[in-house]
Amino acid sequence: MSRPEGAPWCDTEHAEVRRAGRADIAQLVELRAQMLVAMGTDVSVDGARWRSAAADWFARRMDDPSTFAAYVAQLSGGGVVSGAVGACESRAPSPSNPLGVHGHVSNVCTMPGYRHRGYARGCLVELIDWFARDTQALVLDLSATGDGVALYRSLGFGPPRFEPMRLAFER
Repeated sequence: MSRPEGAPWCDTEHAEVRRAGRADIAQLVELRAQMLVAMGTDVSVDGARWRSAAADWFARRMDDPSTFAAYVAQLSGGGVVSGAVGACESRAPSPSNPLGVHGHVSNVCTMPGYRHRGYARGCLVELIDWFARDTQALVLDLSATGDGVALYRSLGFGPPRFEPMRLAFER
């Protein structure tokens, strides 16, 4: 998705959208915590353990930039306030996806107090561009909260052809 000439996706006067690196892992974990809270999850349960596991997961995924990317919005002279994460998944090939590469978008979140300024949109547009330009993914999936539906629809996401379902195990 290219930006129309002269029309930034977000408040570029106050923030820069860029690809995240290892130095951003702590901020990606914090954004994940904020997203989980917005989804009704108590992030204090086993907080240190899951945060450490999440940081390790981000670090491992960053080792393969051909299948993983995260984009963040960083305030000019300040910290990261928004982000979006994407990963390629290998699935069985099909006629419509002979390579079986699917993209999954997650962790789209903006810190409270910085929402509705286009930061998540800016991160998500850069992430979609990465999928289109640098991966072989032919489809992108995501799970949307009520707050994110309008953003995702405005960028072309729609309901899947078949109803997604889930079975969770208690361990």
